[in-house]
Amino acid sequence: MRHSRLQTELTLSCNASGMPTIPVKLEPPNAQQIYAALDVAMQKVLTDKNADIDKLLTDAETQANSILAGVK
Repeated sequence: MRHSRLQTELTLSCNASGMPTIPVKLEPPNAQQIYAALDVAMQKVLTDKNADIDKLLTDAETQANSILAGVK
């Protein structure tokens, strides 16, 4: 009998009672600040048909790099 990849992963990741467990994955440091910087660009693109997408993305990248530079 063939199992899908998901079924195999769940079968391999079970706790002592046989219930599947879900691995915990934490958000990267300062992720919410990065999301906020990207949100500005996204909102502008969705609401302004004349939005300068290249400039918005460049600005968001600059902000994200600045945020990541402060991560210790």
